[in-house]
Amino acid sequence: MAKKYDMVLYDEESFATTGSPRELFLFQTRVGSTTAKGEANTNCPYAGVVDASEKMTIHGMALDYDPDISVADLQNLIEDSFLEIKVKDTRVFHGPLRALPQLAAFQGHFLQASAADQQMVGLAGNVYMLRNKIEVGPGDRYQVRLVQATNLVAAADVRIMLLVDIEEAGG
Repeated sequence: MAKKYDMVLYDEESFATTGSPRELFLFQTRVGSTTAKGEANTNCPYAGVVDASEKMTIHGMALDYDPDISVADLQNLIEDSFLEIKVKDTRVFHGPLRALPQLAAFQGHFLQASAADQQMVGLAGNVYMLRNKIEVGPGDRYQVRLVQATNLVAAADVRIMLLVDIEEAGG
């Protein structure tokens, strides 16, 4: 029987204060292959192509961001930006970032001092579970494109997480 395991793949990029719209391509750099992509930024075992000995199934995805992001920047981030996933150059997912924290709504926000305000805002919701799982076969190319549509007031890191099964090919 082929080995199979669950994994939460994550990759991080920075949303900028200028240059929007911008395309950011995630999961294209293998963890540790550059000084900018250490384990704090990504755990991606592949560089945009699944190993020939494995296959990957994406079940869901989620969004994470800097905890000190301003309320206005958070709103711009989730309202105006979107995510696209392609497998072998075929679009298999396209949707706004607002969809990723399922049933997204602001929570935990209270007005006191600016610093407290920035650290207390968050999104309610769960992981976005796909109705149709995304299959990425052995040796298949995949691309996760994140489009920042609006400039932020202060740069903020955005992390996309993919809930996947990784299985030995042929299993």
